[in-house]
Amino acid sequence: MFYKLISHTINVMYNTIQAYLKGSGVKKDKKMAEYHCKLAAIGGHDGCRTMLGNIEKKAGNMDLAMKHYMIAASAGNDNSLKKVGEGYKGGYVTKEEYAKTLRAYKTSEDEIKSEERRRAVSDAVEKTMEHTQRELNNGNSVIALGTLFM
Repeated sequence: MFYKLISHTINVMYNTIQAYLKGSGVKKDKKMAEYHCKLAAIGGHDGCRTMLGNIEKKAGNMDLAMKHYMIAASAGNDNSLKKVGEGYKGGYVTKEEYAKTLRAYKTSEDEIKSEERRRAVSDAVEKTMEHTQRELNNGNSVIALGTLFM
């Protein structure tokens, strides 16, 4: 429950950023957008971390931009991984930093796939058990037994 609340809060911050950038419901204010972007990035929003990298890159702070991109890429952000690759080609990221980021990106992707797979199996088992229970409640023990062995 706590993690869902944190995730929801971070997404609200992201929406707040968009509102300040577009002037939607609030006065357009890039400083406030950047402030909320920093908070969301600290909270783990990889998209906001990428936005901070873009802000730093535009300001000419390539070292800081690359650090933001590497953090976001390590969390599985595709766009940031591309930016890190560009930074490597441009000489802003070392071979070791790029390799470390690629490994972290792969680990993040594997964890996402594993979690999705676990959730899919769990959902399938739950649906099968619900169907089996419904069939048993309706007196269809043969169908229920068949459902368990499908």
